[in-house]
Amino acid sequence: MVDLTGLSALEGLLPYEVDGAVLSAVSYGAITSIMPFRGQKTAVNVRLKADGGAALPRIGRVSGPVAKRLIWAGRGQYLLLDLRRGAAFDTTPDPAFDELAALSDQTSAWVVMRLEGARAQEVLARLCPLDLRAGVFKRGHVARTELAHMAVILWRRPKGFEIMVVRSVAQVAMRRLSGAMDSVAAQAVLGEIS
Repeated sequence: MVDLTGLSALEGLLPYEVDGAVLSAVSYGAITSIMPFRGQKTAVNVRLKADGGAALPRIGRVSGPVAKRLIWAGRGQYLLLDLRRGAAFDTTPDPAFDELAALSDQTSAWVVMRLEGARAQEVLARLCPLDLRAGVFKRGHVARTELAHMAVILWRRPKGFEIMVVRSVAQVAMRRLSGAMDSVAAQAVLGEIS
């Protein structure tokens, strides 16, 4: 029988470290899209809290603990990122939730990378049009934006950023990020020499 074990889109390519920045892959066990039906947002919040999670975040925000994080992903759309393997709602459907929201397992559709280090913000500044200064794009802020002309969901962590890209462009995004990391490091060295 053929072994059809799934591999990460970035298998063997990360982590990548250059002076002042580290790019690594983040493996969420499940990524579930939650889109509350009209008038059901409050009921969805009650259900999520009852399951030991956090409420749906405000626009442009992240909520919940690291192990079970909810991120705003666009108008009326949220993503539940669960570190537990196989934790998607679709694996244990609850008929009561069917009337509250549309749920979709997105685990295989997205790749998440973490960029950390003293120069992480400088690296992203070369690829992303957002003002990522800590006073503007604060911890827990999330945005749908672009990274080198690729659509991404980006949020600030305590020591860096997490970047979600669709699986089909994950390696291209990783190459662009690693190239920007090399550029920032080289410019820092040249600045020290001058």
